[in-house]
Amino acid sequence: MHGGLLLCEENVHITINITRVLDKLLTNYRIPTVIDTNMNINSLGPISNFEMSYTMDCYFRQGSKNK
Repeated sequence: MHGGLLLCEENVHITINITRVLDKLLTNYRIPTVIDTNMNINSLGPISNFEMSYTMDCYFRQGSKNK
């Protein structure tokens, strides 16, 4: 049980370090661009429970507005 606690604390430190690095890299950038995304599913199937697979036809769409 004690080893799990140490691993959890290590993950927290790694997360904090990654956040600091990203914050430094992005300091001089403007505000983030909002990107809208859509997914339209045209068809779904066949579904195979045995093979744990399926087939799907879909379209992805994205867009953004520059200010």
